[in-house]
Amino acid sequence: VKELKGLEPEKLQDEKFLLTVHGFDPETFEIAYAKNSVYEIQLKGGIVETCFSSKITVKKRECIVSPDTLKKHFEEFDRKYTTTKKLNPRKVNGKYLLEFPLCDAHIGKYAMEFEVGKPCNFGVIEKRILQGVEDLISDVSHLPIGKVLFVFGNDYFHFDYDRKTVHGTMQDTDMKIKQMYLKGIEVLIKVIDRLSEVADVDVLWVPGNHDFTIGFYALRELMSWYRRDENVNIIEDYTSRKYYKFGKVLLGFTHGSEESKRIETLMQEEACKDWGLTDWHEWHLGHLHSESVKETHGLFIRRVSSLTPPDEWHKISGYNSKEKAQAFIWDRQKGLKFIDNILI
Repeated sequence: VKELKGLEPEKLQDEKFLLTVHGFDPETFEIAYAKNSVYEIQLKGGIVETCFSSKITVKKRECIVSPDTLKKHFEEFDRKYTTTKKLNPRKVNGKYLLEFPLCDAHIGKYAMEFEVGKPCNFGVIEKRILQGVEDLISDVSHLPIGKVLFVFGNDYFHFDYDRKTVHGTMQDTDMKIKQMYLKGIEVLIKVIDRLSEVADVDVLWVPGNHDFTIGFYALRELMSWYRRDENVNIIEDYTSRKYYKFGKVLLGFTHGSEESKRIETLMQEEACKDWGLTDWHEWHLGHLHSESVKETHGLFIRRVSSLTPPDEWHKISGYNSKEKAQAFIWDRQKGLKFIDNILI
């Protein structure tokens, strides 16, 4: 309940005003119930003052990354961000594809050192991603890279809304959703800009089971950010499974949380034309935070590891996978040439 003085009665119909005076963020909360009353008090000298009593009940909005939030982010981030891009002349003659699938980064994940043996927070994850990119570029500097494929998503963000995953599972986090989204976007842009110094970049988004909706927002923002950049191509594809053809190589990407054994036949059915035109076929999946590979009749199904530290749930459950990122170098005709393990 809030006592209000000296305002116009119509202000009591303004939801944004009421939320603000009661101390709530209008972008995060909405009014579920409101009741207002008016009364008068007599001051010294016989002056009568009209006062209002405002009572509200609020609830969180379903989507709190609003268009206004995105607009404000573009306006602020665009002024302070400058690129240091220097295009590498080797990109014209390079024959290899550098694939960098950043799987299960979980921006927003939080764990304390005494719980899991090492801290996990945004600063730790950001440092690992950016250092990992620098290590990768150093590792491939001697190779004739002609194209870079950067794959993000696969639970790039730790939660989707109200600190919960798509399916409503509560997560440990030290960030609010707007902070997580804006910081995560800045890291993505830094990574893409750095990779574009190696060669032209194709960017592919793979939805995860933690961040399906907010990942879509990130894809759309990257499409806007790079819309005039001739060296970066943000692929507009909203399907859960993606396919990418490079010469005689056909790569499939999905998070790997839903398909089970059906993954062994989906590429042949969904990308049948490119399947017939290629000799090398490989799925790259995330979700399990660990590396594994299985070959089924010439089709390779590979789980890609994660560079992000575990949280308390992973530690209790005994998931102790090696923390690392991975990149793959493909020859247009001969298939997979090298795997670069980016150790933390």
